[in-house]
Amino acid sequence: MAAPHVSGLVALIWSSNPGFAAPQVKDRILDCVDRLPDLSGKVFTAGRINANSSLLNIPAPPSRFAVTGIRTARLSSAGMTITPMRSHSN
Repeated sequence: MAAPHVSGLVALIWSSNPGFAAPQVKDRILDCVDRLPDLSGKVFTAGRINANSSLLNIPAPPSRFAVTGIRTARLSSAGMTITPMRSHSN
């Protein structure tokens, strides 16, 4: 039963970052397992996959448009607030 779960996680990771190579996806999954003492010696990683941990901190895919000059952008139910970078005069 592990194969469908791992395959689904691979698909989630690749959908978040299609630029990842297969070894990067594999390492990501193996590095983010929840280690469980009961699984020690029974499975390769001594743990179970953790989709949330595997997906955290994956950089967003590159945008088709470069945006510069923005310090922060916040999205809320009221709309979007953009704070521009201050220009420094020399």
